[in-house]
Amino acid sequence: MGWRLYKELVFALLAVISVGTVAYDYAVHPTAYTSRLIFEFDIVVAYIFLGDFFITWLLTKQKRGYLRRNWYLLLASIPMTYAWAELLRGLRLLELVRLIRAAQHAQIVWETARRYRKV
Repeated sequence: MGWRLYKELVFALLAVISVGTVAYDYAVHPTAYTSRLIFEFDIVVAYIFLGDFFITWLLTKQKRGYLRRNWYLLLASIPMTYAWAELLRGLRLLELVRLIRAAQHAQIVWETARRYRKV
């Protein structure tokens, strides 16, 4: 596995934990201290996602194309305090799905190329 897949797995895990903690906060109504910890964790995760979005955007050559293809990642990166808005974090999982599909496609191309080299 490449570094990008590891990064996306970590980001997907962060997205799941973030959505889960906010859902827990709204469903269970924990103590004020626990709610504050959940809020602070959510803000940290949001800044990690926001940083990743802007670093990737700055490093890409096709800036407009990156924004057009990944606008949902920007929405998912904005720190939000409402539960319905927090569900946008789940959009980060779409990036992982896209990466897995690309890896599967690359594997098919690789296997086809190997078969034709043997012939």
